[in-house]
Parts: sequence; structure tokens; C-alpha cells
Amino acid sequence: MLLAQKTSVKISQKYENIIGHMCYAASKLWNVCNYERYHYKEMGISEYPDWYYQKKAHKSDLWYRQLPSQTAQETCKLLDKAWKSFYALKKSGGVREPNPPVLKSKICGSPICRWGSCTKLAQTGYGCRCQRN
Repeated sequence: MLLAQKTSVKISQKYENIIGHMCYAASKLWNVCNYERYHYKEMGISEYPDWYYQKKAHKSDLWYRQLPSQTAQETCKLLDKAWKSFYALKKSGGVREPNPPVLKSKICGSPICRWGSCTKLAQTGYGCRCQRN
């Protein structure tokens, strides 16, 4: 039997806005890196980009700089993991027609945006934010 503790977090409007902006920046960084993986040959990149290359190449980009470095690196790493899973499924035939990672319109409730699991999420123009209960 596992022990679980239920907590609720009350976040001020200022921090809700910051978290919302960080979620938006994480989704845009995911999309930029994912686009680069789809179109690396057309972009003139000689080798298929891995997460280390993307982390290094996008360090000066707006969406990368909007996030704490650990969060930005984790976003690139999670995308790399998703692509590796896609290629493994394709190779093994575990799934008939696996789909590659898609572009994100928002990254709410994913490991990229981690804050209390008991908060309600509300959609905003900035991606997502916590809603007070």
C-alpha cells in the first residue's frame, strides 16, 4: 500500500501569471525543437539533432531564455525521450502505426510544468494558470 498526501497550494495572482508565462515558454520551446527535428535537412543541419545539440543551439533563443535553465534543458530532454520512444516503437512494431511527437498548444499537467496536483487549471491566453478554489 502506498501512502499519499493530498495538499492544496494557494498561489497569488502574481505567481499564477509567472507560471502561466513559463508554461507558454516551455510549449514554444518544445515546438521550436520539434520543428527542427522534423525539418533538420531543410534547415541545413547535417546530422539529426539530439537534445544536447538543441540545448546548445537554442541557448540564445527567446523561449529558452524565458525559462530557468533546468526547465529548458528538461523540455529538450523530454522531447528527445519522446522521439526515441517513437523510433523504438517503429522499429519493434509494438504499435502498428506510431505517431511522432506533436506540436504542443499548451503544456499543462505535464512533467514540464510541475506545481500542485490538486490545483484546478484554467485556460488563458498565456497557456495555463492555476485557478483558486
